[in-house]
Amino acid sequence: MHRILIIALAAAGLVACSPADRAETKAEIESAADTAAAEAKALADNERLKAAGAEVKEAAKQAGSEAKEALGEARQTIHEATAPDASEKASQ
Repeated sequence: MHRILIIALAAAGLVACSPADRAETKAEIESAADTAAAEAKALADNERLKAAGAEVKEAAKQAGSEAKEALGEARQTIHEATAPDASEKASQ
């Protein structure tokens, strides 16, 4: 219900605007969109950000390798700790 009321009020407000106000608002919105697009492109082309992204990717890869190695060691330790010793094997 609230959405319908808000949309209706917004539509009424737009209708109440003069054509000049609507044109000005449209121009401002387009300008803001162009500015945002230019800034996004500048960020995407920024070499420092690209380098930082590559460093993060490499660090994540290294962390994954280290975690995998630690998991393997933990599994081996658990296996060794829970495996029956020679005297337990003889009694089975």
